[in-house]
Amino acid sequence: MPLIPSPLIRHLASAALAALAALTTPANAAEPAAFNARYEGKLVADSGDVSIPVSVELRDAQGILTGWVRTEQPLAGSGPVSAGDYNGGSCNLRVRLSPGTTLRMSGSCQARIFEGKYTLNSSTQGSSGSFRLEGNSGGSRQDATPINPLTACLNANTRCLVACPQGDYNAEFLCANRCRQRFQACKGKAGGGGAADPLRP
Repeated sequence: MPLIPSPLIRHLASAALAALAALTTPANAAEPAAFNARYEGKLVADSGDVSIPVSVELRDAQGILTGWVRTEQPLAGSGPVSAGDYNGGSCNLRVRLSPGTTLRMSGSCQARIFEGKYTLNSSTQGSSGSFRLEGNSGGSRQDATPINPLTACLNANTRCLVACPQGDYNAEFLCANRCRQRFQACKGKAGGGGAADPLRP
C-alpha cells in the first residue's frame, strides 16, 4: 500500500481549494442547507468544578458539518469545525480551539437544542463532560446565503485534508483516504457525479 507524504497532503488540499474556486453555478441552482443553526451554552465537566461558556455555529452540507466554535474563559479558544457529520438529528464534530487543544462534541442537535457529551484534549490535560446548548437566532459570523451543495462538499473536504496529521505517513494515508470517502459520499448526495475529484491528480 503506497504511503502519502506530507507535501502531497498539502498538494491535495491546494487542489481542493483550486477546485472550490473554479466551481461556478447559477444562483438559482443553489439549494438551502438542510441544517443551519447557532447555539450558546456551557460545557460542564463531569467533575462539576469546571464550566466553559461556548457558542457553536453549524451548517449541514449533505451530511457533512461545517461551522465555527468559540469558547470563553477559563479555556478561551475558537476555530472552524475540522471534521463533523450530521445524521438524522445527531451531530458529531471536532474542532481545534488552539494549537494542541481539540474539542469533540457529540449529541442530539435540533433547531432549539444541542445536547450531548464532549471531550477536551490538550497538551497538558484532558477532560470530559456534558453540554446542553440552546438555539440562538441572533447574528451569525457565517453568511446565511444558501450555498451550492457541491461547493459545500469541496469546502468540507479541504478542511478535512488540512486537519490531517503530519509526520506519520500511515496516519496521513488513512486520513486522506477517509477524506476522499467522505467527499465522494457528499458529492453523491449532492448529485454531483460529474464534479472533479480533488484527490485525483
